Amino acid sequence: MTPLDLEDAIAQEHEIDRLMGLADLRAAGVSWSGLSAPPHPPRTDSQILAAAHAKILRRAAWAASPQGDFTSTVASLQRACDAALNLGERLRSATARGDTPSACGDLVHDISVQVASALRQARRLRRLSSAP
Repeated sequence: MTPLDLEDAIAQEHEIDRLMGLADLRAAGVSWSGLSAPPHPPRTDSQILAAAHAKILRRAAWAASPQGDFTSTVASLQRACDAALNLGERLRSATARGDTPSACGDLVHDISVQVASALRQARRLRRLSSAP
């Protein structure tokens, strides 16, 4: 999971408030009198800032946990494999168009970098999965 900056966290909290307001409107339109949940009042700027800070701290704590580290490593492995697959498709297309192997040097280099990254992440996963 990527680190979350304060601006993004605040934007997410504002979006939560917006969606809660929409849910309140929807519930008010279909509920029987007195049976609906009370509406969610919009949070103040200081409440949103506090929630954003808490979200950042929770995400950082999770990323530092063994499960967070393992999951982040899996995501890195997936990104490297996806990039290698896409580069492989580009290489295959280039050769199908008649490009010579020497003309594909940059693609070959890029795919080698991604494969090396995938191998590093796979080794890291092996270490993490065998740790007590």
